[in-house]
Amino acid sequence: MILLGTDQGLFQYHPVLNLITDLKLGQVDVKLIYETNDQSLWVATDNGLFQLADGKWQESITDQAINTIQQNDQNQLWLATSNGLYHFRHGEWIPELNVAVNSFTELTDGTFWAGSNDGLRLKPPADETVVMRTDLAEEFVAGLFLASDGKLWGRSTAGFISYDGLKWTNHGAPYPRLRLQPYHSNIYEDSQGIMWLGSGGGADVWSFSDGQLQGHHIGGWTWGLTETEQGHVIAAGPRGPYVYAENKWTSIPGYGTDSNANNANYNYIIFRDNDGCIWLGGNAGIWRYHNEQWVEYRDIESKPVLLPRGHLIRGPDGVLRATTKRGIYRLNSDQKWVVEWKGSSVYSIHVLADGRLVAVVAGKGLLIKQGLTWVEHASYGDGRTYQDEFEHGFVEYPVGVYWLATNKGLRRIQGDFWYDLTITDGLPSSDVHTIELDSSGNLWVGTAEGMTYLRPSSNPNPPAVQLTRIDGDDIPDERTYKTGRAFVSIDWRGGDIETDSSHLQYQYNLDGQWSEPVKQNTVTIGLENGQHQFAVRAIDQHFNVSPLESMTIIVK
Repeated sequence: MILLGTDQGLFQYHPVLNLITDLKLGQVDVKLIYETNDQSLWVATDNGLFQLADGKWQESITDQAINTIQQNDQNQLWLATSNGLYHFRHGEWIPELNVAVNSFTELTDGTFWAGSNDGLRLKPPADETVVMRTDLAEEFVAGLFLASDGKLWGRSTAGFISYDGLKWTNHGAPYPRLRLQPYHSNIYEDSQGIMWLGSGGGADVWSFSDGQLQGHHIGGWTWGLTETEQGHVIAAGPRGPYVYAENKWTSIPGYGTDSNANNANYNYIIFRDNDGCIWLGGNAGIWRYHNEQWVEYRDIESKPVLLPRGHLIRGPDGVLRATTKRGIYRLNSDQKWVVEWKGSSVYSIHVLADGRLVAVVAGKGLLIKQGLTWVEHASYGDGRTYQDEFEHGFVEYPVGVYWLATNKGLRRIQGDFWYDLTITDGLPSSDVHTIELDSSGNLWVGTAEGMTYLRPSSNPNPPAVQLTRIDGDDIPDERTYKTGRAFVSIDWRGGDIETDSSHLQYQYNLDGQWSEPVKQNTVTIGLENGQHQFAVRAIDQHFNVSPLESMTIIVK
């Protein structure tokens, strides 16, 4: 069959019978006939849009001249008319632009260019940097963990939760005190696929298998979890350690000292090495368990004070490291623990995609292992707490981009610049405790007031920034400003064709030191005598950074 659009209506031609049939659309001027991927037929006329459904014509857009209709690669249908630009969604046409649109084209990133009677219009792609959906509203989410089968698990005040790609399921064991005790958020998957959960909510340790959540009472709280080569789960905590074998829990004797007996043997972290050894760290120092024997590292340097949420890891370089309240320790060739980086409390060490190591310092930020030393990232400093309980607060995605949970938002680091997502960007709370990447490339964020997820944007268009005033005057053409005052005020402006100005953040650099991201367009800085270099950059909500705007300031 052949469809014929004319200025007198729509007709069908049968080439075998040589027959033309009126399809009863009426005396309209047909401008366009369009068939979508689902075989729906749309007819554009000079006075509206019609759809053939169940053998009947239904008018969809009235009293408008239809200029063009097009379906994109995502099967979304778009329409340009004498009144505007429309998007077909959920069975109805949604207006996107309210001026006459003659033609349009869509780029691969979802950007629309529309030609109108008064010029060219740009419609940015849908902003999916932060999906405005909150799960477990007003609940505290302290730990997220991706299991081997792709299911996402979490620990919250509402209970032990899991996500199968469609919805979250609550399996019970609510724990309101988790807000005060986030170090009970550990989740561990053993070699049999059984999920284990640290204590709290009425049990010392929990297990989830075959759809059933079971509480175990073993004589004390548990935090760290691992298993032996034989598949027996070992739990560490204020007492123990304990091992689960043949469906029962028993303590492992020999750990600690007589003075640390009873309730004092706090074993905070536990780690199974690649040779089958179990390492345990706590207030009795660092111990190694192998062939049912404990070995204590007795020298003073081998007794660093480990955090309740500390970490033991053997990196790609083969070195075993421990995070402590005093810094990072490593086990040397003489089997002694020595200081590798001395400083404040370190929560965890992570292996990057390129094999390098990074460490999360609780009150400071990110350290990066470069050669024989640990180097502070440009974002390193005071002002926020990095929250990385049981390695749940750091994700690298994509390669070279780091996401960190902090008490002042979700920090994204790329290269030497960073951007903080907060409640103003759609997070349920700026107090972020846990992050995890699911198997679909969504970044889940657990906060003190619920959970949301991000779809990291790949929009490559950078913003722009311009210095505008210094001490109320125009910026000198030669970009050098001389003053006799110790305090200087600098103003700038920024813009982005695809980001609302409220989502732009700025960083200024004074003599090589970057500031924290700010949203204001001005700063007053105190300067000593001499020459100083000042620069500013803008970062948009798609995490693109602008070229630098810089100048020289001479104080005398």
